[in-house]
Amino acid sequence: MIRLATQQDVMPIATVHVQSWRESYKNIIKQEILDALCVEQRAALWRAVLEGANRQVFVYEENAQVLGFAAFNFPVDAQISELRALYLLQNIQGRGIGRDLVQLGLESSREKQYNHMQCIVLNLNSSRYFYEKMGAYFIREECADDLGENLKDLYYQWDI
Repeated sequence: MIRLATQQDVMPIATVHVQSWRESYKNIIKQEILDALCVEQRAALWRAVLEGANRQVFVYEENAQVLGFAAFNFPVDAQISELRALYLLQNIQGRGIGRDLVQLGLESSREKQYNHMQCIVLNLNSSRYFYEKMGAYFIREECADDLGENLKDLYYQWDI
């Protein structure tokens, strides 16, 4: 089931965030960065995100357990909304949940009258092909070698 996140979801979201990074970014992001990830620090981040007026976070849960989430930002002074995070535990990937979460963000962006929605994905992360399959197109790249060797942030965009 997908639903809007609440403050009660902060720790489960933080736990999924850390576990998902460790699963998805192994051998991509520097190991010391992955080793330093801390659920409590991520919880502080997600607590602040959920308090933000221009943000929406959706969680996916099964049997009352959060297994994935997507976070969207809706800037007041821009015509571009942002998919800021999309993380699913590895064992539930490939079931259409990510697609459904992205669609919710696109629908919210359309309702709020944004012209585009953007996301950033690492060049070595295979999820970039998921975004392309979802209709996003590449617009630019920036260096991300602070995270690991030969890494770039790829910016993708959807027209709404």
